[in-house]
Amino acid sequence: MVAGLAIGGLISSAIGGEDNEGTASPSESSSSSAPQPAATEEATTDPIDSEAPQSKGACLEISDRLFEAINSGVQDIQESNSILKASAYKAPDRANVWFISAEIQGPGIGSGVAIGVWASSYGVEDDGTGSLFSVDGIANEFSSWGSTEGTTFEISRFEDGVQESRDCLN
Repeated sequence: MVAGLAIGGLISSAIGGEDNEGTASPSESSSSSAPQPAATEEATTDPIDSEAPQSKGACLEISDRLFEAINSGVQDIQESNSILKASAYKAPDRANVWFISAEIQGPGIGSGVAIGVWASSYGVEDDGTGSLFSVDGIANEFSSWGSTEGTTFEISRFEDGVQESRDCLN
């Protein structure tokens, strides 16, 4: 069960809501020592004004820190599972959101079987701030990163950019 997840950071970043000081992090019972960044960016609906890669249609590498954050959430659910590889794709219809697809490996998981998608407001060149959420059933089942399902703001697995992020792993 996912505990201690705050969805305010991604919601604020993605839709320009109130400035919520929440941190989306793996379950509080996590034994991982990976740093858990806080959602500290000011909310905006404007396009990101930074030097981070923003191009639509491009598969992007993610930072080691973002890779480890996703991996930490995967290991919270099953310690013997881990992320094999990951790739990002900028959400074309949302400011400050990237879709991150990652292949999960572990006992009983065949190659290419468990590919999860997460939404990140970290950016691919993670500076330690942002939020991270499960987008599809695989990410939700195999990691402790919660989803936005049932909230007033949901990220759908059918949104533009989700399938493209999965395609980036091929």
